[in-house]
Amino acid sequence: MRESGDSFLAALFAPLLDMHLLPSLDEQLVVILTTNYEDLIDQAMQAVHGRINYVIKTVPSDGDYLLKDDDVPILKLHGSFNWYNKSPVVIQKVISDEEDVIWIPPGVAKKRGFYPFDVIWGRARELLDCDVLRIIGSSLSMNDWDLVSLVHTTQKLRTDEKSPYKIEIIDYPDTCKEIKERYSYLDMTTIMEIPEVREYLVRTYRPMDIGKDVPVEELEDRIDGENVFALWLRAKGEALYYNDRPIATAKGYFQEFVLRGL
Repeated sequence: MRESGDSFLAALFAPLLDMHLLPSLDEQLVVILTTNYEDLIDQAMQAVHGRINYVIKTVPSDGDYLLKDDDVPILKLHGSFNWYNKSPVVIQKVISDEEDVIWIPPGVAKKRGFYPFDVIWGRARELLDCDVLRIIGSSLSMNDWDLVSLVHTTQKLRTDEKSPYKIEIIDYPDTCKEIKERYSYLDMTTIMEIPEVREYLVRTYRPMDIGKDVPVEELEDRIDGENVFALWLRAKGEALYYNDRPIATAKGYFQEFVLRGL
């Protein structure tokens, strides 16, 4: 039996999505790409936005999901445990037979040339027309070669005059360095190169050095053992908060997350 995530809100996904509703952030969320199979990001999207857009034709089987095609797309590149193999795709909380799940199992060879993956990957290529791509919690191993190829194509092989988008790696410093070395042909920024993160680490662990140029090497060890996603998200929130920029939204997920850490 394949079952999606529990009904609770994803502790970090909901604040992340909520943050992007802030005018003070000056960012627009264009697309979410994920290689995960569970439905936590789906639940968070429904909680914050009230609907889910998978970009493919889908129908719900019950009241667990509200599906709309007019919101931020969630592109589940390898499929999902809540996708039932019907035409159109049925979105269902629990699918009893694994053979009925639409997903691409882990491995080097990703068979994505058939529906719905041909549509999803095609839309990913089109929608990666952004200013910043954030890679959160993915090591981009050789098993992710198709994804790396997609990123390379959309960042480096543009035929218009728009500048290539920036890539921010939200992960542990050692992992960031490995990824950056492995794919040196991509323009990447590591987590320690993100100003808000450095400011957060100084403010939290070395307040006597606020305003000083603290060497990155002296801050890296502060990330060890931390949830890097949470640390980055908190750094973004505190940067807004301490610069007197509003962090309140209608649902309040992001504000609650930020204030909890102050």
